[in-house]
Amino acid sequence: MLMSLLILLLACGDKESPTQEDTASIGTNEQVDACTESVSGSFAADTEFIILDGNSNALFSLSDNVLSASWDGQYGSYDLNTVGFEGANGFRLERPGRVLGAQVKWSNLNSTEQPAELYFWPDFGSNGYMWDADNPYRIETRCLTGASNGVWEDYILLEPIEIEQPLHVFVGYSRDYRDQSTPSTVPEIMMEDFQTDGEPFQSGAWFLDVDDELYHRGMSSPWYTWQVRLAVEYDEEIPRDDKPFKLTEIVEASSRVAWGDYDNDGDDDIMTNGPKLFANNGDGTFEDLTDILIFTTASS
Repeated sequence: MLMSLLILLLACGDKESPTQEDTASIGTNEQVDACTESVSGSFAADTEFIILDGNSNALFSLSDNVLSASWDGQYGSYDLNTVGFEGANGFRLERPGRVLGAQVKWSNLNSTEQPAELYFWPDFGSNGYMWDADNPYRIETRCLTGASNGVWEDYILLEPIEIEQPLHVFVGYSRDYRDQSTPSTVPEIMMEDFQTDGEPFQSGAWFLDVDDELYHRGMSSPWYTWQVRLAVEYDEEIPRDDKPFKLTEIVEASSRVAWGDYDNDGDDDIMTNGPKLFANNGDGTFEDLTDILIFTTASS
């Protein structure tokens, strides 16, 4: 018995106690990585913004648990406050130019500094209905504290995003799934109690973990206006008479247009949704041949 106790004491004595250096190393490994900002500065006073907010003074955030905690879908029940989520405003640029950055009002920022990531997404399908979630233009970071809650914060891009044609640019944020009924610990963009009429809507939501329900996918359903503003710089506008193409009664802003030389005369003709066919006269004008060619052919 005595021999066994001696062997045990010797074995314990062989183990070294952590040194001061080891302790410091352990402490360092447990520290959270320092926040690094990817944007800088403040916008100039004459910066041009596309502004969608300002229709209501009632502001709130998803961190306030304002949504249903037990939404019943076809395949299950969901806590909409805790599922994976993306939200964005859709800003339509009138003509080619560049995105300089954005202004945002955050909520749910902590007393200690933390990263607040802002996403800039392209228009998936070029129709204003959905952002390309998998291929953002940029994900930019500001390091903010609770002092920035409810305050407009500038996100100035170090390299502007070039937009070569009139398109929507979506700006918002993404939030991962968390356990049901647990509080949000990440920054969330504030919203105002206002929704627009007509599709595509100017503000949208995407409940990532209920995709099978098709419950709010992008801008196909009305959503509350996010507190985000887009800073833009447009290219110089081409005088109307100098534009190679002019909008006429042939097409509307929402028209789908295909070009093709149906009669093989060397001039591209136009087919629009409807369907409608317009023959190119070769002098910059078009003739509506819908009733002659499309409906006559269809009925014969």
